[in-house]
Amino acid sequence: MQHKQGGANCENVTALVTICADGSVLQPMIIYKGKNIMKKWGENNVLKAMITCLPNGWTDGELAGQWIEHNFDHQTKYKAAGQPQILLLNGHSSHYTHEVLCYACQNNIITE
Repeated sequence: MQHKQGGANCENVTALVTICADGSVLQPMIIYKGKNIMKKWGENNVLKAMITCLPNGWTDGELAGQWIEHNFDHQTKYKAAGQPQILLLNGHSSHYTHEVLCYACQNNIITE
C-alpha cells in the first residue's frame, strides 16, 4: 500500500498489512526509505507496527523472512491450533525466497 500526500518533496513508505480470514488484523510492518531507523518513526506507534527501513523503501527477501516468522507465524499460530495456515501473497519475488518457502514448509504454512 502506498500513500502520497503533500508536496513534491515526498518519499514512499511501504506498509505490509495482513487481514486474517476471521477479520482480525495483524500488526503491520512499515518500511521507510533510508539507512537508519529514526526514533520519531516509532513514536505514537499505537498499532505496535514492526518499523524498519531499507535504502529503497520496499521489502526484500530478508525482511520477508523476518515478517513471516515474527509477524505472521507468531501472531497466527495459536489460531491455527495445529492446522495448516494459508498465506496468500501478492506475487512479489521477495515473498518467494528459498528461506521464506523453507520456513513456511517447516511451520505448516501453505503459501499461495
